[in-house]
Amino acid sequence: MAGIVIAAWLGGIAAVSLAAAIDWPVIGLIAVIGAGFGALFVLSRMRIYLLLGLVAAGAVLGAGETRWFRDAGERTLARLAILENQTITFVGRVDALPDYRETSGHLILRPENLNLRLLVLAPRYPEFRYGDELRVTGRLRRPANFQTERGQIFDYQNYLAKDDIYYEVERAEVTFVQSHRTFRGALYAFRARFITALNRALPEPAAALTGGMTIGAKDLDAPTNELFRTVGLSHIVVLSGYNITVVAGAAFKLLGRWSLFWGQAAGGLLIILFVLATGASSTALRAGLMALIALGGRWLGRENDALRALVVAAILMLIANPRLLVFDLSFQLSFLATLGIILGPPRLEKFFRWLPERFGLRETALTTLSAQLGVYPWLVYKLGQFSLVALPVNLLVLPLVPAVMSFGFLAGLLGFLSNSLAWLIALPNQFLIGLMIIIARLGAAVPLASINFSQVPFFLIAAIYLIYVWQLRKN
Repeated sequence: MAGIVIAAWLGGIAAVSLAAAIDWPVIGLIAVIGAGFGALFVLSRMRIYLLLGLVAAGAVLGAGETRWFRDAGERTLARLAILENQTITFVGRVDALPDYRETSGHLILRPENLNLRLLVLAPRYPEFRYGDELRVTGRLRRPANFQTERGQIFDYQNYLAKDDIYYEVERAEVTFVQSHRTFRGALYAFRARFITALNRALPEPAAALTGGMTIGAKDLDAPTNELFRTVGLSHIVVLSGYNITVVAGAAFKLLGRWSLFWGQAAGGLLIILFVLATGASSTALRAGLMALIALGGRWLGRENDALRALVVAAILMLIANPRLLVFDLSFQLSFLATLGIILGPPRLEKFFRWLPERFGLRETALTTLSAQLGVYPWLVYKLGQFSLVALPVNLLVLPLVPAVMSFGFLAGLLGFLSNSLAWLIALPNQFLIGLMIIIARLGAAVPLASINFSQVPFFLIAAIYLIYVWQLRKN
């Protein structure tokens, strides 16, 4: 029964996200119909009316929540519409980790006395930090949707709107006013110093890859990024749920010798600080919430139920921001990959008994295949690329990731004290990442290593996931 209500809630979120015409009168009508079903249940005690009433209630909750967020965005658009396509000057604070690219910087600012955020398209230099107060002059405009290489229209407006960004400032002239010290700013400053230490200890692309795996840095060069995308290794280039899981596991081992309360409390605090320091992306938040739920279960003496933890984490995130469901690909892929990892291995193990368990080979194969089965249909639909070599390449590369993260963390931390010591500790990473790149290049050299699709019908992807559900019910 709870699963049906959650499905109806998700359906309400998706419906309002995709159809702007679903307004409060429609939602009110569904609420009235649901109340009618509730009255029929009270009178007749027929469970079908209870079920229909609960479905209507779930849909109303999801649709109402999403409509409220949409209305807030429309009010923001209305407030700034008079200034659209005009040059404006304002003072605001940097409200997120700055995104610096080869030739430009993308800054998210919160203007003074305004409850909104603006995306500022600024020159590459000078660089600014979270919490800096800046004076900006530039042209205010609505972000424009654009056509992808596959000929599809990318909904850039809603992609930004999920983060409460409805306007951008182009050709911006940015001057520094003053810096504000905040707790989160201190975490980001620590992150910046950590990345600097890695850059001193390691050559490229080893430094960028280590930074991406350990702390969520996004400085990998375009050729290596494309290479990893071709062979299905993009998930290790950026901080992912897998990396958070490694951190959480290390926290459990290190702090498990303490008393139960203090060990779990310290582990939970470490996970929260780590997720915040990495920028709190949707993928990191999902993994961090699951780790915290697992910690809470241990403290209460209950066995960890990974599937329940995943569902609770997703519900909490969608309550906080329902727009993630439709407009955040990272959230979608993270959820599908984790769902595959939870449900897949027990059902696939019988096909992999021929693989030895030594060195975690069988476990890695099961986990990798399960994650890819969960992710790839949706990935093909959204991005139009499928890697035929992803499974063998991941089988060879993933066992190296924990070691790269371990040496990377040590090198980054020791870099605060001594560049020479950091360089010494980071030496294994040069070898391990070099090995990863060799494996990736060998995989990319295979004929038809990656297949590109122009358009994939949605009904085909839906049919694949329905087959998954049917197989899960059989087993």
